[in-house]
Amino acid sequence: MDSSGLNALLLARAEAARADTTVHLARLTPSAARLLETTGADQVFPIDPDVPAAGFAR
Repeated sequence: MDSSGLNALLLARAEAARADTTVHLARLTPSAARLLETTGADQVFPIDPDVPAAGFAR
């Protein structure tokens, strides 16, 4: 993931917030996790170790 991917995630987060919902991230690659940590974006997204089997909105 590069800055374009990060920007897309941040835009999705803003859209979700306007809809009173949350974007969760799951199963991050090591490079994506490193980018989120380096930029501080790991502090604004809930990060799950795996994709939930059920109980999430579609």
